[in-house]
Amino acid sequence: MIVRTTPVLVHNDDCSPFELGEGYSRTFDTSVGKVRSKAYGVTAEGETLWLRDVSVMPAGGSSRNWEAQRGRLGIGEVMSLLKGQLGAQAVRQGHTELRLTGTRYAGPKERSF
Repeated sequence: MIVRTTPVLVHNDDCSPFELGEGYSRTFDTSVGKVRSKAYGVTAEGETLWLRDVSVMPAGGSSRNWEAQRGRLGIGEVMSLLKGQLGAQAVRQGHTELRLTGTRYAGPKERSF
């Protein structure tokens, strides 16, 4: 599978299917505990599956839990999980490219990805 211009190895996983026009959420195990990702829009353009307005937060949803994880969970680990596990589901549904967009609010500075 290709994510932007980077080939990504996909793994078999138990992600639930994406439904176009709907939101999508998934919980991941990370090096610092569970986090939840949510895409507020799922669309497709040709063979590209697009998860829009992606957010990542503590699985329990508590800001206290997030403070405990802040600074220990890097964007690289998060993006690897998103691309690897969600990418595998996209491939199973016939897509060849996964596009993730959102805004990073934690870390050194706010930026879009």
